[in-house]
Amino acid sequence: MHTQFIKHHIDKHRVDNFVKYVRRYLKRCNIRLEFRQGATVRTADGACAEGFFLEPDGSDYGLIVIAKGRPEREWLTTLGHELGHVNQWLTED
Repeated sequence: MHTQFIKHHIDKHRVDNFVKYVRRYLKRCNIRLEFRQGATVRTADGACAEGFFLEPDGSDYGLIVIAKGRPEREWLTTLGHELGHVNQWLTED
């Protein structure tokens, strides 16, 4: 039981550090990261999604929004997916 508590604490610490790193990285790209409580979020055009990326436009910041009302492994996967879109935007791919 005690080892499960320690493993969970270490994993939570690693996830928290990863999210902090992502926020710092995105800030340099003029992109904000937002988490929402539901299982899905609405995109700018009203579609239902687990997350989305809006690129910066001129002086307006960009945005990644992630629905955090799902298991951690799922919203982390969505965050990784949206970071892939950021990379495509940065490399103009």
